[in-house]
Amino acid sequence: MFREYYLKINGVIFPTSAMVIPSFKVDDTPIIVKEFYDGAYNKHINRAKKKDITISFNLRSMYSDEFAEAIAPITEQMEIEYFDVKTNGYKTGNFTYKCNLNPQIARQYNTKVLIEELPITLVKVV
Repeated sequence: MFREYYLKINGVIFPTSAMVIPSFKVDDTPIIVKEFYDGAYNKHINRAKKKDITISFNLRSMYSDEFAEAIAPITEQMEIEYFDVKTNGYKTGNFTYKCNLNPQIARQYNTKVLIEELPITLVKVV
């Protein structure tokens, strides 16, 4: 399914050309407030109304100048509009990153440095 974009960070569309599209996924995990067993050994789980949301994808292998441009929008505080496959629509939230943004060098061609594929994890700030 073609999407115009998967992520919009602070109002700017994150380029799909920088992403490995099959690696894009959104996980929404319920927040468990309390978990207990009653007298009849029935398990009860109280969940918060909000969920922990994690967006993950891989940046494709690219040259260092492209990498610097692709990674620039990823900051400590971001307002992100993202595509949710489950609802086939867009959602928004405030996120931060939870990954190592330091690239690993794959090889060097004369003056160009090729960066390895890099996993990116964005976590919603509650």
